[in-house]
Amino acid sequence: MNPKLTMENCKTIVMVGVPYERLKYKDDLLQGKISCNAIEDYHVKVKEKLEKLSMKIKINKKNIIYKNFVDTGPLSERIFAVKSGLGFFGENKMVINEKYGSFFNIGYILLDDELPSYRHNRENDKCFECMKCIKKCPSNSLNDGESFEKCISFLTQTKEFLTIEKIKVMGNNLYGCDICQDVCPHNDHMSINYIDSDIKTDLKNIIKLSNKEYKKLYGETGLFWRGKKVLQRNGIISMFNINPSLINNIVDDRSLIKEILKEMNKF
Repeated sequence: MNPKLTMENCKTIVMVGVPYERLKYKDDLLQGKISCNAIEDYHVKVKEKLEKLSMKIKINKKNIIYKNFVDTGPLSERIFAVKSGLGFFGENKMVINEKYGSFFNIGYILLDDELPSYRHNRENDKCFECMKCIKKCPSNSLNDGESFEKCISFLTQTKEFLTIEKIKVMGNNLYGCDICQDVCPHNDHMSINYIDSDIKTDLKNIIKLSNKEYKKLYGETGLFWRGKKVLQRNGIISMFNINPSLINNIVDDRSLIKEILKEMNKF
């Protein structure tokens, strides 16, 4: 995690937090859930913020060289976010800020010149250690440290074979999972925007999308990069977890989907 391996003359790291909306879905039995973080492509949103900030820095330091990173850089964003004072670690391994809770994305700027340092005194800021995130996690991925491969968010993105045990804990999560954030008391003060069922989360629509329709609906979201097959597989899993009979007449020869249909049809 040495910034000089990316920018040899790096002298300053600017950590930036960009909040995103907290969403709650209205009751709908045939609706899947997408993580709040993926409703829009946060890479684009945060990169734009970093670029604007970099341009402001260059007003006073015209010869400064900078590099912006969002989720693709060499540094551990969460570790450096805590070091910089953006927040503190919760038991769910998320960085928690006193104003935005854990509902914010992290990016950073490497600079080849020094800027005045700023560090928020967070000696009194710490996790409540209520353990709600650990207790409410369906896959128990937070029980003994962090078991990344058990996390529902990981399961919704992987293209590996999913056992029936993993399928069942996924619930109706189409992409990502916010459970450990939703139950966190540090997020209680965050305002919630309710969204109606729409075509992006309509399970019956998702499983029959064409490539063109998929791009139109999800092209500007954070889940687009993972591909239509993964989303449709997750849509079928969501339907199975809502009511197994909903998948009775589904036939799909694509291997990623065919194998989970075979697994689910055992039960």
